[in-house]
Amino acid sequence: MGGSLRSTTASTIYVPKGSFLVKAAVFRGPCKSTIKIMIDGTIVAPDYRSMGNSGYWILFIDVDKVAILVARLMQRELRTGLAGDLEKAAQ
Repeated sequence: MGGSLRSTTASTIYVPKGSFLVKAAVFRGPCKSTIKIMIDGTIVAPDYRSMGNSGYWILFIDVDKVAILVARLMQRELRTGLAGDLEKAAQ
């Protein structure tokens, strides 16, 4: 996504159908143009024990102009409490 953050034209990042294991990731801005992240597949979090002391799974820093469109929630959200946090945020 680093190239997308620096692009001066609108970008789309597409995650196709399928399952994709994503380890800890950091996306740093600022963005020079809009970015759309379309997720049709399933992003799978690693077991929290394998993430060490990172304190995050996917982290966005100083990233703006980004729209994330998901077809389904990320796996393991029920085990990590993310589903409850999302419900609270939506209220």
